[in-house]
Amino acid sequence: MKKIRESIALKVTAFVGAIFMLWVCIACAVGIVFLFDMEVYTKSESTLRYDVFRNVLSPNAYYLMYDYVGDPLVVKPNEFSEDNYTYEIFVDGVRAEGDCEHPEAYSAEWTFEFIYTKNDFLYQDDSGNTVDDPYDMGDRQYSVRVYVDPTLSVDDELSFCAWLLHLIYSMRFAVYVILVLAALVALVCFIYLMVAAGHRAGVEGIACSGFTRVPFDLVTAGVLFAACLVISLVSECSYGAEEAIISLAIAAVTLPTLFLVYCMTLATRLKMGGGEWWRNTVIWWALKLLWRILCATGRGIAALFHAIPLVWKTALGGAAMSIFCFFVFVPSHNTEPRLFWWFALSLLLFPSFIYIAYMLRRLLRASDALARGDLSYQVNTKYMFAETRRAGENLNNIAAGMTAAVDERMKSERLKTELITNVSHDIKTPLTSIINYTDLICREQTENERIREYSTELLRQSERLKKLIEDLIEASKASTGNIEVHLAPCEIGVMLMQTAGEYQGRLEERGLTLITGQPEEPLRILADGRQLWRVLDNLLGNACKYSQAGTRVYLTLTREGGDAVIAIKNTSGYELNIPADELMERFVRGDSSRSTSGSGLGLSIAKSLVELQGGTLSLTIDGDLFKVVLRFPLCS
Repeated sequence: MKKIRESIALKVTAFVGAIFMLWVCIACAVGIVFLFDMEVYTKSESTLRYDVFRNVLSPNAYYLMYDYVGDPLVVKPNEFSEDNYTYEIFVDGVRAEGDCEHPEAYSAEWTFEFIYTKNDFLYQDDSGNTVDDPYDMGDRQYSVRVYVDPTLSVDDELSFCAWLLHLIYSMRFAVYVILVLAALVALVCFIYLMVAAGHRAGVEGIACSGFTRVPFDLVTAGVLFAACLVISLVSECSYGAEEAIISLAIAAVTLPTLFLVYCMTLATRLKMGGGEWWRNTVIWWALKLLWRILCATGRGIAALFHAIPLVWKTALGGAAMSIFCFFVFVPSHNTEPRLFWWFALSLLLFPSFIYIAYMLRRLLRASDALARGDLSYQVNTKYMFAETRRAGENLNNIAAGMTAAVDERMKSERLKTELITNVSHDIKTPLTSIINYTDLICREQTENERIREYSTELLRQSERLKKLIEDLIEASKASTGNIEVHLAPCEIGVMLMQTAGEYQGRLEERGLTLITGQPEEPLRILADGRQLWRVLDNLLGNACKYSQAGTRVYLTLTREGGDAVIAIKNTSGYELNIPADELMERFVRGDSSRSTSGSGLGLSIAKSLVELQGGTLSLTIDGDLFKVVLRFPLCS
């Protein structure tokens, strides 16, 4: 099936066949109309032949009669005896002189008589006036009797007409069969061309040719123009026989070709899908451009309208409404009363609208101040009427309530931070004693192995608790900004290389490979070296603890615009079924079973420290890939 669609030979054959069968259909349709006009289906062949012969012989008989009236001695009817017919001329029923011998044995079917009077020889002069015949015909009656040889042994126009009439009469019913068959073949060829349109050997799918890229409306206009040009050519050349035949032949080839080419390019564009046939038009481009212009104009008008103050908007709206009412209600038969009432109504309503707009502008300014966080702004409710006064007072109360809520929340946060700090300090004092005494117990020599085991575990858990308390204090300080940060120019590439060297051995012990990368140019940022080291130490420490053994850890530095970007990527050894933003929260760990060491505060502390230095920290999780990106602005 694919080869059939892509065959060039089949396409050419179907194209030519469709055009030829279309010609056959048109010829059969014209022939059927001609057959009905000749009454072929209601007359016998002999009757049709008689009518045709009479039409063929009538001009010759007329001119012969006209010449005889002008000069009877010149005309000799027997001069036509070389054809399949001979003449006799009669005047008032009496045969004229001449040596013509007619075959009296001819039947009426083969004998034709034409009768003329003086009215048959009237003509018009150059001015268009009817003039009598130039001959003195009087009231005599002239007739021409023509005798046709039934054998039609001579090749003349009568024999040709008889042959053609016999062919037409014998084909009067077969023409319908030919019409149906030709129409079916043309339809099959057309359907094949539509199915095969756009398919080309060696090209998958629909092949887009150069002609397909031409805008479809231009193709339509070109086809219509060519068709109109061909039709105009045919109509202008229809008076000359040779020119008419040539022009009809051109039209018979050109018009079907244009139609098939147009249908094939339309089928190809439709097969491309996505509305390409419509989008690839000048009309679509023009409408799209017009829509953009209208949208840009609408946005400009909207922006201009929003830029106009509320009072002026109300004034312009009121003026427009007043002008509208003037043109609608004032022009009438009784103008003066209407003009008075229009003026009075405008004088009453216009200041009212301005006053309402002024009150609304006060409320709008107050809401804008609250949206900006200015809780000290108060609405001046003086001269406001009931509803606007209530709205202004509500805004003032909202500001006061928000101020109280913010103060209460800040107080709560401060108390929470102080509580964490104080409690942590209070816990650290006995915890230090516990750690010291546990260490002393571990140093004592004893033969009881269980005491050694218990004391070692106690010391380990005490150290872990101490680390958790220290992280908690650091997280509290970092979130409230109580950590001192001393920003200074720092060459970040050097610090990354130092960090990589510090962790190279630890990573290799865990079966991890560290891969680093940085640009050749030095990148300098403003940062606190000590705090930045804490961030990098935390992130690489997490990579060392939580990475899958046998994988790689990437530590790269790149420049993106005006920023230095540090990326740390590793493959997690645990299933990361937690959103990245949730992992940044406090006490949240990637190990949902919490079977590993750690407090879940490291990433939160690192993010706070990075933000205190003017940078950003973002986290991305893709399956088991864990990626942390630090971004700092560059300094000169």
